Amino acid sequence: MKPFKANERSWSVAVPLATGRSCSRSQSCRSVVAPGAGGRSERQGGQKRSACLPTPLATGGSRSRSRSYRPGGSRNVLPAPGAGGRSERQRGQKRSACLPTPLATGGSRSRSRSYRPVVCRPHPAFTLVELLVVIAIIGMLVGLLLPAVQQARESARRMSCSNNLRQLGLGMLNYESARRGFPVGAWSWAGDDVKGRSPSGVPYRGDHCWYSQMGPYIEQQGWYSLISFDVFFCAPVNDEARKMKIATFSCPSDIGLQEMHWEQSTWARVKSNYVANWGNTTYRQVDRDGVVFGGAPFKPRLKVAVASIRDGLSNTLLLSEVRIIPMNGSAQATSWSGSISDCSITLGNGFTGWNPPNSGIADEALWGANYGDYALAGVPTPTSVGDIQDQVITARSHHPGGVNVVRCDGSVEFIPNGVEVSVWRAMSTAAGHESVQE
Repeated sequence: MKPFKANERSWSVAVPLATGRSCSRSQSCRSVVAPGAGGRSERQGGQKRSACLPTPLATGGSRSRSRSYRPGGSRNVLPAPGAGGRSERQRGQKRSACLPTPLATGGSRSRSRSYRPVVCRPHPAFTLVELLVVIAIIGMLVGLLLPAVQQARESARRMSCSNNLRQLGLGMLNYESARRGFPVGAWSWAGDDVKGRSPSGVPYRGDHCWYSQMGPYIEQQGWYSLISFDVFFCAPVNDEARKMKIATFSCPSDIGLQEMHWEQSTWARVKSNYVANWGNTTYRQVDRDGVVFGGAPFKPRLKVAVASIRDGLSNTLLLSEVRIIPMNGSAQATSWSGSISDCSITLGNGFTGWNPPNSGIADEALWGANYGDYALAGVPTPTSVGDIQDQVITARSHHPGGVNVVRCDGSVEFIPNGVEVSVWRAMSTAAGHESVQE
């Protein structure tokens, strides 16, 4: 063995060598230790050196437990001690080294193993620019998808509205089949003697209409059993029935059924969406401004039979929809918002075909300018009239581009806003003998 010079700082580790294939546990070992400053070795100076374990190599052989080692089993080998012969531990510092990873070396029943070093690499991370790019891409995707999601939701709501109208239309056809005519549009009208039926101070506009007659034909027999037809619908005895909220009368695209005068047993009722076809002019059902009244499937006091609809069931409108007018002010349940969408009584149960769907022309409604938050509903403020017979109420909806209707044959259709006025009025008549082209 070649001796070290006093100023050399080279290092070596013990290398045990396998002595053969026998079961002998003896090993030969060669060791060279670099002396510290002043010719003293690390062990002589009482210093202990920590270093990575050497890498054992399998030597093969049956049942051999001998192992050989090679230096360099770890990449983290401690350097020689500093100047003056002081090691890292003497300066109070502690060095950590990566533990080697054992590898299976194979061999028959051999217990020898070798080791490989673990290389600790830093994990990659996003930079600020990359993060901003990802956020921008997500924002663009959301911007593209959100309109599609909203359109899909509105399509579902419009389909639900169509189903409500179809159910009401089929119910009216069943009513007509059972009672030989569609429900009466208004049980009482101007000039009728309503004594004994009307509560004190309630005019004819508070009486029954088609709305309260539909219970047995839309699977609402329990609600129908609460109604007394011997008196006005706005009688205290019918208070519970008037307050009943039935989803079939509500369009999902609107604000929902609204309460009115909720604390009053006479006037408490619910505002809803669906209205009957009262013809092509006004509630009075007379000629107007040169336009001849062409008949309608609903009239006051009378039932209209299918045979009276001479224009054809598929060419005549039966029901459509209006927008619910919300209340003014904070006292929502104790105020009135006008006759538009007041569909449960004679007051506002119908529409006319004078104006096309969702027209920008103002309606003509009973005391219309004094009540209701029309701007919130997106409806032009109506012109006030003194009697409901002069009302002109336009079909309107919150569906983009038009309104849903059900015809007298029970078919449901979406009518666009751009339909010609002459065509819309012809569809509103029952016996106008017009030619309607699809």
